[in-house]
Amino acid sequence: MNKGWTYLISVILLCGTLIVCTFLYGNYEKVDDLPSGEAKDSISENSVLNLEEAANYLRISTDDLKQVIKQDEEKRNTRGPTHAYDLIPYVDLNGNLIFYRPNLDKWIDFNTLNK
Repeated sequence: MNKGWTYLISVILLCGTLIVCTFLYGNYEKVDDLPSGEAKDSISENSVLNLEEAANYLRISTDDLKQVIKQDEEKRNTRGPTHAYDLIPYVDLNGNLIFYRPNLDKWIDFNTLNK
């Protein structure tokens, strides 16, 4: 091979490597190691929460959260349509209650400002 082709192939490989490395770096989450070596709190990392995680996030017991859900169900059945965040937002998937953390934050904001 002559010098021209060797130079061209080297430049193409270098550019390709830079593109791949940039893509990989940009798409991987950065995880900071905790100094104590403890695992991070799963609630602070996850946006989707189960019943127990949602109760922990709201700093109430699971029984209290179930009571809030029960009261909201009664409201939903008797009052009809309400504001989106008047009732606690969750999804029931085959008996598993799923909460989306940003919606819980909006629910807290709405109920704090409007009560």
